[in-house]
Amino acid sequence: MGLGGGRFWIVTALSLSACGTAQPQGNEAVVQNATAAVQPPAEHFTTRCWAAGKSLEQDAKGLNVRAEPDAASAILGVLQSVVDPESHRWPGPPEYYGPGFRIVDVRGDWVKIDGTDPLSDGLGDDIPNYTGPGWVHSRGVVADLQRPGEAIDGPARAGPEESAAVIDADGALNAYGDHDAKLIDCRGEWVQIDYRVTSRRDAAGKWIDLTPAELAKVAPTRGWLRSYPFRTNITCESGALKCLPDGSVNWNATFGYE
Repeated sequence: MGLGGGRFWIVTALSLSACGTAQPQGNEAVVQNATAAVQPPAEHFTTRCWAAGKSLEQDAKGLNVRAEPDAASAILGVLQSVVDPESHRWPGPPEYYGPGFRIVDVRGDWVKIDGTDPLSDGLGDDIPNYTGPGWVHSRGVVADLQRPGEAIDGPARAGPEESAAVIDADGALNAYGDHDAKLIDCRGEWVQIDYRVTSRRDAAGKWIDLTPAELAKVAPTRGWLRSYPFRTNITCESGALKCLPDGSVNWNATFGYE
């Protein structure tokens, strides 16, 4: 499976559901300079979840952050996509990734986020991101799951707690292998994911890909997996960053320039 030693990012490439009344077009017709004219929603931001996530939007224009979980909703800003510095290692077009953020809520095909990394750094210059709260389409969102090893086995459980029954001992590995895994819900550091097992261990414990005939018989698994907790020590809430009323970072104040 080429798991390596890095964290496991679960791709949630989804189609738009009834939560949005309009279908996104390409990158939802990204408006790069929309942040100045649009104000975020005035609601109090829930902290029901604090799972770590990241943008893997493959559109070079970035991933839109919207005021509501709807493709027709106002664009508050953009999470910039940058070229993966490792792209030169494989053939084909370059791959992109974007900033990390906190997953706060999930509603249908939409994910509510806040605390976005202020810069997207890849090949070339670092690009600033919208850092306030808002909604992003989950097709390009991944969750940072706790990796197996280091006394963490990464099982999928029946509920969002360590005492819940294990329904798939290799849950994190199996979810990682399914590029169409779907983010369903979140609670605290836990994320609920629908995924299909795409590989299995042989008699020697080595991972092998399932054959097309085997894949056709595989039913989806829905389980709770634990993510890494979001780094709450560098958010607006912690006081480490000085922020504007809309939740975005005031960098001049943060660095003592005003």
